[in-house]
Amino acid sequence: MSPLKRFQAICNTRVERVFQTFLFIDAKEHEFTEWHKALLYSLLDGGKRIRAMLCIATGILYNIPEAELDLYAAAIEMTHAFSLIHDDLPAMDNDTLRRGKPTSHIAFGEANAILAGDALNTAAYELLAGVITPHFSSLKRLKAIKALSDSAGFRGMCAGQYLDVNPDKNTLTLAGLEHLHALKTGKLIEACIKLPLIYAEASADDETRLLKFAQYFGLIFQIQDDILDVEGETTRLGKTALKDQNLNKLTYPSIMGVEGAKKHRDELYHKAKALLTSFATQADFLILLLDFATHRDH
Repeated sequence: MSPLKRFQAICNTRVERVFQTFLFIDAKEHEFTEWHKALLYSLLDGGKRIRAMLCIATGILYNIPEAELDLYAAAIEMTHAFSLIHDDLPAMDNDTLRRGKPTSHIAFGEANAILAGDALNTAAYELLAGVITPHFSSLKRLKAIKALSDSAGFRGMCAGQYLDVNPDKNTLTLAGLEHLHALKTGKLIEACIKLPLIYAEASADDETRLLKFAQYFGLIFQIQDDILDVEGETTRLGKTALKDQNLNKLTYPSIMGVEGAKKHRDELYHKAKALLTSFATQADFLILLLDFATHRDH
């Protein structure tokens, strides 16, 4: 097993333990069995866990206690799952396949999918607010809640989704495309870095470099997504290939061509990697994730 696969397996185990424990607290199974299935459907058995791994890899830089770090990673993954459930809805991208299986609204019905997304969104903040680790600090948790809400809400991810479904509100240029994805994808990726930085009380210099790394990482991830939409296969991607192209969406390949998009991705990769040099081997997991985001095939 590769180092990345081992790290991914460890992160999966850790965040899924939080999901199972937290979402079943006080559950009356005879009443809510199907409800919990709908909640867990988009959290378990699929996904790359890139965001959880980024959060945990950043925490490794500062020796943050696992019990605290896992809450951050799980809350971010809940927020991400909520965004995917809603993004796949007929009113948004109208997707029927996600992670190689039917999307939530196909599996459970549109109303139940909307409710599951709403519940996961609010559960992320309940998880951060709760006193369920010995490392609890109310001030740091408040800052974490603020950072996640800024990243996911009307200033961040939701604003990017608004621009995505209302393309006339954004300039149809490379700058406009990068602005859209800096909000839609990049802001939640920034939260993966920001939450551990808050706990660690990191220096201003560290925060500047690592948040810039997160911005580059988010753009690289999106560029590769756009490339795979053109070059990938549905069975390998776990979602419908050529979806963006068929919807005439503005993408990096549509603006720069596939080769131009690859060149731009690689330039950002080198800039992102250079930001980690001062952390030496402590940043090995972040570099593994950067390599994967740049060269992944799914």
